[in-house]
Formats: sequence, structure tokens, C-alpha cells
Amino acid sequence: MRGGKIIFALLMITIVISAGCTEKSTPTTTPEGLDKSKFHFYIYGVPTCPHCQKMKEVLPEYYGEGSTTFYDIRASQQNYNIYMNFSQLLGVTGVPLIGVFYNNTLYGVVEGEFPPEAAQEIVEKAMENNGVIILISSGTYLLPRNETKAVEAIENMTKWFLNGEVVGQ
Repeated sequence: MRGGKIIFALLMITIVISAGCTEKSTPTTTPEGLDKSKFHFYIYGVPTCPHCQKMKEVLPEYYGEGSTTFYDIRASQQNYNIYMNFSQLLGVTGVPLIGVFYNNTLYGVVEGEFPPEAAQEIVEKAMENNGVIILISSGTYLLPRNETKAVEAIENMTKWFLNGEVVGQ
């Protein structure tokens, strides 16, 4: 009898462990409690840029399919013009240029590559400070949502991120 109980216990442990190993679901919230499905990333870049391609790959892996929109600045004059608006406003010169949106609101602008989980901290810190965090090659800045010039810049950047042209996707 004792041997039967041990075999039964081992069988139950194996079932529990294998169920955990075959589970394919990923958490739907971040460690900070933000809903991953509410993140969206608008990327201005070029298909030949390895950093642009990496962000196009890792963001959907982490936040889910459909979490990114890519705007090719070489394939569309409209996208190039919008990118130049960012360049004039922020002084950015590199790609990818990524708008970090949560629940349809702009919380961050990042020039270059970053770990996907960092978007959570960007959104959290922006919310805490009631602004938009700008992470670009010249430094890190906060545009407060309660200052007139900053509000205008945030409104323009939001419009620019949302109005790019998806080409050849």
C-alpha cells in the first residue's frame, strides 16, 4: 500500500509540474499593475535599421500582437515630414523614434532602442508627474501637462504619432 501512495503522489506532482510547463499564457498585467493590452507603440523608422527591427519584434512579444504601428520614413513623404516635425521640436536625429501610449494617451517619447519592460516605468513615472517623459540622445526631460507650451507640444506629438502612414505592411 505504501508504494501505491508514493506512486500516486509522484504522479500528482508530475501532472502539476507538467501543467505548469505547458501553460502558454502570459500575464496580462505588468508588475506595476498596468494592463499590457492598453499599451501601444508608434514607431518612426526605416526597415534597414537593426534597432527599428528589434523594437518591431520585441514590443509585440512583450505586449501582444497589434501593440505596434510602424511608420517607414523612407517610403512615405508624409512620414518623413512628420519625423522632421519631431526633429525640429525635440532635436532628434536617430531612429527608431517611439511614442509610448497607454490607454490612448501619450506618456513617453523614446529615441532609440530600449527594453520593452521599461515602457511600464516610463508610463508610471509620467503618470506620477502628470507629464510626458522624453528620452532622447540629448537627455531625459519631462513635459508637464499643466504648462501651456508643454501642452501644445504634447498635443502636436500625439497628433504626429497617430497620423503617420502605414506603407507596405
